[in-house]
Amino acid sequence: MKGKILPRTLLGIGLLSLLVGCNGESMDGRIVAAWPESKLAAVPDTLALGDHLLTVSASLGRDYFPPAPVNGRPLAAYIELASGSDAPPSLQPVSGIIRVVYGDRMWVVAARIEPPSDYETRKRFRFLASNGPLWGPGDEATVVLEFADEFQERRLLLARRVMISRSE
Repeated sequence: MKGKILPRTLLGIGLLSLLVGCNGESMDGRIVAAWPESKLAAVPDTLALGDHLLTVSASLGRDYFPPAPVNGRPLAAYIELASGSDAPPSLQPVSGIIRVVYGDRMWVVAARIEPPSDYETRKRFRFLASNGPLWGPGDEATVVLEFADEFQERRLLLARRVMISRSE
């Protein structure tokens, strides 16, 4: 049997590859069942906070630019929470969760909050997550941003039909 690979050995290697992942890295966050459409429909795309109207814009992408692996880097999410007013709202996000709904699945991940520049102070907040699932590119997803303010009040905002882009 020298030099031959047994079918059980190949099966074991295949199963191990699935468990460990092809790139040896684990995904950030977790995959769960998607929220039903009725729950998503209840999430607003704008939020009135005093005299301010907060909106959210989202970008999703996979990086294929070398030295990325041939099948691309995992999904990354970039969400911007902005006030349409010239004066900053009395809001200071202290934590965030990004939910990306893709078909019947949803990636749920803790977001990093990028500090705003001096010019944007308290008018724009950026939430980032990376190392997600290998979804897309070229497909659409729905993004839900959940964040807590300085008083720990949880808020939700939604962005629909966000294209998963591909950078090369």
